[in-house]
Parts: sequence; structure tokens; C-alpha cells
Amino acid sequence: MNADTIVDTTPHRAQILQSAELYDISTQSCHATRHTEAPPALIDIELNTNASLEAAGLDVTVTCQCAIRGDDQSSVADIGLTILVRYAFPADFNRAAFSIDQEGELHVLRASFPYLREGIQSLAARLGIPGIALGPIAVDIPSQSGDIDLDVDVPEE
Repeated sequence: MNADTIVDTTPHRAQILQSAELYDISTQSCHATRHTEAPPALIDIELNTNASLEAAGLDVTVTCQCAIRGDDQSSVADIGLTILVRYAFPADFNRAAFSIDQEGELHVLRASFPYLREGIQSLAARLGIPGIALGPIAVDIPSQSGDIDLDVDVPEE
């Protein structure tokens, strides 16, 4: 069999993009704590995702944790925000064949990122820390960080 006749039996790329409808994005939780009045010098950002496959769709939580540090590495503030991204599947969707590849993960991050960016900026401003703005999301984030992988919990039927 030559390469032209091989049939690709793997799940289609970004199946979430082809089969699901994004129907809701909302804030699930947030927190912000100012530890000192020292000016911020550095911000460490960690993104994590978790997904739960339900009968009618997929719920994905995207959590952004920001540790803001001063010049001496002391903790100036901590900000956290969790966004819930909800997808609905069509009635004839085959849950058994469901998968999310890196392109699908990036779609979830891109959908939630404006909400994360605005939420982090707003919480920082309320703490009196101006100018905290997350830049645009990079295309290759999923391949560079193990924290981005979606862990999909499939409930028993």
C-alpha cells in the first residue's frame, strides 16, 4: 500500500471545532490579594485547563494564576481567575470518538483569553496595580507548556 492509498483513521483534527458549538463563557471564580505596597517588577503567569465531558457537551475551565513580585522577589500580589467555557454537542455526536488535539486546546484558550486578560487587568487595577495587561496569546503555547493540556474526564455511562 503506498502513501496515497492510506486512509487516516485517527479522529479529525480539532474535532471540538467541527462538532461543538461554543454557547457560554463566564467567570467561575476570582481572587486578588495585595501583600505589600511595593511596586511590581515581575509577573509570573500560569495557565491551566481542565475539561469535563458531559452528555450534552464539554465544560472547560481555564485558570490563570498571576504571582506579582517586587524587585527583591517579594510577593506584591496574587491574582487568580477561572473562566468556564461551555460547548454543546449536536444530538448525533459520537462521544466515544471524542478527542481534543492541540488546535482544539488553542481554540479553547483563544475563546477564553479576552475574558482572562480583562479580568486580570481589572483585578490588578482594583488592587492599585496599574498597567497589568496580558499580551496576545502565542500560537505555540500548547506545544511549549505541559500546563495547557486538557484533561478530559469522561463520566461512566
